[in-house]
Amino acid sequence: MKTDIILPGDISKWVPPDPIPNSEVKPFSANDSVDFIHAKVGHRQAFIPKESSLTSGDSFNVIYWATMPIIKSNGADFYYELHGSGDPVILIAGYACDHLIWMPVLGELSKYYRVLIFDNRGVGQTTDDHRLLSAELMAQDVMALAKQLQFNKPHIVGQSMGGTIAQNVASYYPDDINKLAIVTSSAKWRQAMLRGLKATILMRQQNIDFDLILETLIPQIFGEAFLSNQKTVTAFKKLMLDNPYPQSLIDQVRQFEVLENFDGREQLKQINVPTLIVHGKQDIISLFDESEYMANQIPQAHLITLDCAHGITLEVPQKLTEVLINFLH
Repeated sequence: MKTDIILPGDISKWVPPDPIPNSEVKPFSANDSVDFIHAKVGHRQAFIPKESSLTSGDSFNVIYWATMPIIKSNGADFYYELHGSGDPVILIAGYACDHLIWMPVLGELSKYYRVLIFDNRGVGQTTDDHRLLSAELMAQDVMALAKQLQFNKPHIVGQSMGGTIAQNVASYYPDDINKLAIVTSSAKWRQAMLRGLKATILMRQQNIDFDLILETLIPQIFGEAFLSNQKTVTAFKKLMLDNPYPQSLIDQVRQFEVLENFDGREQLKQINVPTLIVHGKQDIISLFDESEYMANQIPQAHLITLDCAHGITLEVPQKLTEVLINFLH
């Protein structure tokens, strides 16, 4: 079975430098002006904002790429992908997000590292036995995957809920990892944020139209530049509405409970690896005080602030990639 990725512009910038054997590259032309990069993987789609617009006739590339496998690990069937070569890096996605949230940074990062992206329990194409989820269990998942895939002392990067999981990885497996990056996350999620997320669950339980739910979520996730570009907002909404693997209500509740029950404050001082804390200065989901607290509590932590909100991988992918590469190097 073959799937395809459609990317405008320089292909080497957005996909791994070593696509799997027998991949095919051929030209493709745009018919309309676009203000974003639209990556399509089989029936899946990824959305990558672009600083400058492309116009009709700009060069595109099409890559045919084999479907990546499912791996049985820690009592679940995980969808995963491996990209690039070099020191191992594991990227952990956030609440209600699958592996595609990392697409905007994957191409550049995989030029320098062997990168694992995967779907957490309760989202995407990963399936499990529907047990109660916790940050501890999901940290076990990460390290079980690392062991099976022979990722020796990987760098760990987690965004939002992925940062919650990453904190537990570093706390419980300090000798098994290299460096740690916690991106737009918290050691304990605030009640205001939790109540806001729970409201979206309540709306789903009341069968409120998903398009309307998105309208309430988008201003909370993204910053001024993203929200000021209607094309990017529309494209993001289409991506979410057309998702062929939408998160079920049951799984959304399971992942929400991870955030609701997590309190990693006492564990922060146990993290003894070099740590990068990345905060978006427009973020209203995880506040600066929360990032600053983690940076002050983790002995080897360094805090960096970027001009974006919570949706950092979509808002400032190039800057985030640069920051990560500089830190992991």
